[in-house]
Amino acid sequence: MTRQLCICIALVFSLFFIGCVTPVKEPYITMEKDKNNLATEFYEKALNLEHQKEFVEAKKNYELAFTTDPVNKEAEQGILRMTSQLQALAEKHFLKSTLLHKKGKYNEERRSLLISLRLWPEHIKARQALMANENLNIQKYINHNIENGKTRSKIYKTLAIEFFKDQQFNDAIVEFKKVLSANPNDKETMNYISDAYFQMGSTETTQNKLLEALEHFQSALNYNKNCDLCITKLAQTKDLYKEFHYKAGMKSYNEQNLIQAILEWELVQKMDMEYKKITELLEKAKTIQKNIEAIKKSE
Repeated sequence: MTRQLCICIALVFSLFFIGCVTPVKEPYITMEKDKNNLATEFYEKALNLEHQKEFVEAKKNYELAFTTDPVNKEAEQGILRMTSQLQALAEKHFLKSTLLHKKGKYNEERRSLLISLRLWPEHIKARQALMANENLNIQKYINHNIENGKTRSKIYKTLAIEFFKDQQFNDAIVEFKKVLSANPNDKETMNYISDAYFQMGSTETTQNKLLEALEHFQSALNYNKNCDLCITKLAQTKDLYKEFHYKAGMKSYNEQNLIQAILEWELVQKMDMEYKKITELLEKAKTIQKNIEAIKKSE
């Protein structure tokens, strides 16, 4: 970088806080570009999860990538690959549960069955084995001949509660929602779903996964409008999210990484346009970035 270029860039940065730069209109970003970026984000996350052997979450993200971009062959192959992997692992845990049952290790058997169903919720034999202890009429369910909605709802609820007790909240929510499809007015189930989302949000807050936590606290509130703690946690997490990304943006700006600063501040602006004059900061940062690019092109 030439000395003249360095001086020009330093001068442009100095104008940031004194407000001497005229804002430039942000370029238009097409919906198609946003869609492709989102699909790529889901796909890359799925690949990372697959490498970490988090196959359940990897499959979900491959599915999101494929839903966002239906012509994404890599995402489609990822779904097929994860489905095969999950079915094989589910069968492995189911076979392990049968051995544990023979040895009289019923608690360990139950855990293996729950793992099997988490990996492959449609594993009929695992469902049958888990439900047998509840003295339910499983055979009609296995043959898809249940006519009584209450019986089907009870089966789903029993499995959902088992998942909830085992702190497998994602799987619990899936099963509880099946209960609601059979019995939409089941208040107990709605409270369970709310609690499951709340627990997930609380865990994510401690892991600094603030956006996920916000989504889950909001879902918890949606299922239980009287959840005052949900309202409190939602507000607290929003404040944490905004402050975290605001400070991250300031750090990037001080390091002269304007692109990253803009990305961080845009996250804040989407949630609260009035937060610490974030709109003004963004306009000036984008102007500086454009001026720097113009200087580089002129060299």
